[in-house]
Amino acid sequence: MRTIWKWELRLLPTQEIEVPENTEILSVQRVGAGITASMCMWGKVNTENRMVKLTIDIFETGKPAFEPHVPRVYLATLQYNEGGYIVHVFRRDNHASLIEEQKGL
Repeated sequence: MRTIWKWELRLLPTQEIEVPENTEILSVQRVGAGITASMCMWGKVNTENRMVKLTIDIFETGKPAFEPHVPRVYLATLQYNEGGYIVHVFRRDNHASLIEEQKGL
């Protein structure tokens, strides 16, 4: 079945979530207001696909940046504390490693 799923993300530098293979990320947004606001991600999924791990990285503005050798895809920028705290959300692009895994490399 094709549908849209929602995942709640934690405000951590790196986390792994399980998603159906070939999930298309649609959006990452804050839900709620103030200090209790949560970060959620939505994606189009095929529930018949096998589950795979997706690595999400979150970086704060002005803090040490990510490693340039790790491929990432930008998802969103979120503001907390009326713009006083800003984070940038990326997913790791594991496409190359998945292809290598399928070839047995």
